[in-house]
Amino acid sequence: MRRVKLCVLMTACMLACLGGAARAGGRPNLSGSWELDGGRSSFGDYAGPLSKAKTKLEIRHKEPEVRIVWTLSRGDWGLSQLALLFSDGRGEETASLLDAEGMLAETTCMSGGGGGRQVKSKTVWEGNKLVTRTSEQLQLASGPAEVDVLDEWELSKDKQSLVQLTRLTPKDAAAGVAAREFKRVYRRVK
Repeated sequence: MRRVKLCVLMTACMLACLGGAARAGGRPNLSGSWELDGGRSSFGDYAGPLSKAKTKLEIRHKEPEVRIVWTLSRGDWGLSQLALLFSDGRGEETASLLDAEGMLAETTCMSGGGGGRQVKSKTVWEGNKLVTRTSEQLQLASGPAEVDVLDEWELSKDKQSLVQLTRLTPKDAAAGVAAREFKRVYRRVK
């Protein structure tokens, strides 16, 4: 009987250790200093001023908190904004970076994001990707429109590149908002 209890205890300990290793291995640490690699990034139908700006990320990642300081500069202006994500799905509230037409806009960024609009999001791990989902209400000339925003963060196998894929999908195709996709590739600088 003692031998059975010892066997059960050892098996439970092994499973707990393996489970912890699997969780840690399946969730990459995104911490580091990152710089946008414009040559490897694609901005879809939007290659405007922000695609030409110098973009840096400073990420501090300690599960479940992912703290991202996003710094953008071009010429004589710049912006620094904090995004605080929680990978356990509890939700966040941040300033929008979209203008009324669902585009990343220089004037929006210069004023600190989205004309002061706050958006709620939820972030979870899906495999090795950190995924944030948001729904935004836009005010178009044709009237209000709602879009779903999906952000996926994925670290390369060599841990030297971080890919942020953003998809904007209108909830109503007749709303006058086209679906858009932006891919930003960041390279590790330290």
